[in-house]
Amino acid sequence: MKFKVVGKHARPGVVTERWVCHSTVAGGNKSRPILTTDLKAQFVVPLLEFSEKSLDFLQRCEPKKEVKPDKKLLSLKNLSTLPLVFWAKCPPPFSIDRLEYELAPGESATTNVLFSANLGEDKQSLKFKTNLVVSYRDHTQKDRLPLRGEVCFPNLAFSKQQIDFGCVLNETTKQVRIQVTNISKVDAYYQWSLVAEDDAMNIIAEDDDQKVDEARGNHPPNEVFDISPIRGMLGPGESEFVDFLYYGHMNAFHQSIA
Repeated sequence: MKFKVVGKHARPGVVTERWVCHSTVAGGNKSRPILTTDLKAQFVVPLLEFSEKSLDFLQRCEPKKEVKPDKKLLSLKNLSTLPLVFWAKCPPPFSIDRLEYELAPGESATTNVLFSANLGEDKQSLKFKTNLVVSYRDHTQKDRLPLRGEVCFPNLAFSKQQIDFGCVLNETTKQVRIQVTNISKVDAYYQWSLVAEDDAMNIIAEDDDQKVDEARGNHPPNEVFDISPIRGMLGPGESEFVDFLYYGHMNAFHQSIA
């Protein structure tokens, strides 16, 4: 007769037990030992070595250049004294080209980890952070490898989001300076243009009774506002100053979007 012995233990280490087999004669009440066996087992945890402590990805979105997924090669090595069967997975926008593995002690395998983000219409730079998770067969341990991905569009930051020139004397000009900074990891080429808002109006005051007559603006934006420089290029982390000028037409109120 053959027996299959299965051992489980909550912690790694060496465990020993003594098993004694007794026999009982039919009709008798007494038993006697006929076999004594010492069992010894060494319990180990899965030891899987990643070639990298973490993986960092970068998708550059630059004008007239195709945006391609970023790919990293990852090596996995079994440092355990037993064969390992395991599965690896990661959530979008990350993916892995191989899901299931079986490695003998000391054996290695390689796989490609890809980062391919869904590029939004707002063209804003994005950052993603998650883990590649490894699950083992017949063991509850899970190992994790940090994954970080970044989508880089040319993005500019402004020291002011709105410019209010306030009250300006008729037929005079006023200048406001702001700082523009490239906060992305790619070169940013920019060009300003002026667009009149649909609800932009001129407000003309009458001298006698200070009545206010509201009407659509009759000056195009480029005759009211000016921007210098009108275009430029900033490398990653670079800054420059941009001047906005307002020409005060007679008794008028103007607004526009740059």
